[in-house]
Amino acid sequence: MSIVLFVAFVLGVIAVFGGGLFFVIVTLLMRASGWNRLTEHFSYSGPPPSSCRKRQTVRIGSTRFRNSMTLGPTPQGLYLHTRFSRQDLLIPWAAFTTVTQGTVYWRSANIIHIGNPEIGSITLFDEQYRWVQSFTKN
Repeated sequence: MSIVLFVAFVLGVIAVFGGGLFFVIVTLLMRASGWNRLTEHFSYSGPPPSSCRKRQTVRIGSTRFRNSMTLGPTPQGLYLHTRFSRQDLLIPWAAFTTVTQGTVYWRSANIIHIGNPEIGSITLFDEQYRWVQSFTKN
């Protein structure tokens, strides 16, 4: 019976350590990406827009959010949600200052700079950018 308790104890320690390590890594990545800085200016607590696309790959700052971002362009701005943060964003179109071309993983991308002085940046692949841009012309 003592071997069963020992194995249960070891598995419990591994689970707690793994969960804590995951929390620390996610917190550091959110801070490094600039998401926290963006939430200071553009936090949003309303319902997600109906125009959302889930499981999008987006780069915030230099951090890639692979298949974990929800994008939702609205007439007011760009809605962003990730499962790693409890705070959503709604960045108004007026906050987008410049767009530069780039390449991410051999794919053409658009780097959208936010704020003047710059608060952060969002990188969207070309097809995402064209879809988002179609909402700014309404």
